[in-house]
Amino acid sequence: MTVRDEALFEGLPAPERGRLTLYVFGPGVGESQVVALPDGRWMVVDTCKLDEVTLPLALLRHFGAPRVDLLVVTHPDRDHYKGLPELIKGIDVKCLWRYRGFHHRRKVLTRLCELNPENGRKFADLRLAEEAMAPFMEHNGGFEVAIDSCTWPNEQAYEVTCIAPCPADLRHEGEQLHALFRVLLEAGSEGVALDPGVERFLLGKARGVDGKGNPISLALVIRWRGIGILLGGDVEAPRTDASRGWSGILTTLERGWPKGLDLVRDLHVVKVSHHGSWGAFSEDAWKLHAETGAVEVAVVTPFRGNEDQPPHRETFRALGRFAKRVALPSPPSYPTKWDHLEDPPRDHGAWERLADTGWLQVTVPQGPGAGACVAVTFDAISSARVAVSRQGGLFEPSAAPPVGG
Repeated sequence: MTVRDEALFEGLPAPERGRLTLYVFGPGVGESQVVALPDGRWMVVDTCKLDEVTLPLALLRHFGAPRVDLLVVTHPDRDHYKGLPELIKGIDVKCLWRYRGFHHRRKVLTRLCELNPENGRKFADLRLAEEAMAPFMEHNGGFEVAIDSCTWPNEQAYEVTCIAPCPADLRHEGEQLHALFRVLLEAGSEGVALDPGVERFLLGKARGVDGKGNPISLALVIRWRGIGILLGGDVEAPRTDASRGWSGILTTLERGWPKGLDLVRDLHVVKVSHHGSWGAFSEDAWKLHAETGAVEVAVVTPFRGNEDQPPHRETFRALGRFAKRVALPSPPSYPTKWDHLEDPPRDHGAWERLADTGWLQVTVPQGPGAGACVAVTFDAISSARVAVSRQGGLFEPSAAPPVGG
């Protein structure tokens, strides 16, 4: 790392008891959220890296966190688990929530590597992540969660609730995983040629084996003293399938299983799903998020690349109706030191897309840190206070969002 670890988070607010602080990373590839809870506990959702530094681990060490009380891994996409083995090795983790399919997915990966050594290299990072999670799953410290799961922790004034995947997404994932395993079991010693769609499915990419939407992702709601925070993961589904993705989540909540739609009503902060892709945007969900007033902050983690990569202009246009501010935990352009990467940035469009769709950059106190981070702090009395590292930006719509979206 060319930047000193201790300089990554300079200027960001330190956690304090009695306050809740959300730190969102989005360095251009990958994302992670770290939550300093009001009673001193810590929660980490996904992991990502900046060069060789695992950002959530570096932040925890920077603020002297003694442990991670809840670690959440939303789905098996590399940009959400890069650095996971380092985090688990580098700090005490008390409890793990993860996407479902652990044992089936491990069997699939083992069989793939038996059939072709090249697969071992192709899926190396996923295998390392699965192996890092294995002790939790095998010794009662890990749980596969979904919308039918209970909240954590039960005895506190705050609660964290998993609201995705919905039942239809779970069925979709399970059917594809079982079908793939049967194909691999029947494959002879000559091996099996993997369809690109199968590879993307195993790696949790934006399209499953059948090409119909993000295969699976957790999403979380944090509630504390009337404050609501949504961490949307990479929830996404075909807009034509009303049983999956956000449509499936809302239908399930509306039925009251396990909780009602109040979980996603009147939110203060939303970490926007799937890096701001238009395919992950749900009009119905956002109408609930901003039912009686605009969301204080929508945080978008851009994925570096060309115009086809999220965030998309349509998402930014739509957010202008529902959010008071949009925060980006990523730079307006990427430094030349990243040119050695296999997939270097092809355009620097996220900030420009915001400006082109009616958002105005506002001046906020920016820390000198290079950690590509947005921090949002609540003390249960005041509105959200937002701080961004010098890598990030904060924007307001040119016209105030209407009440109720």
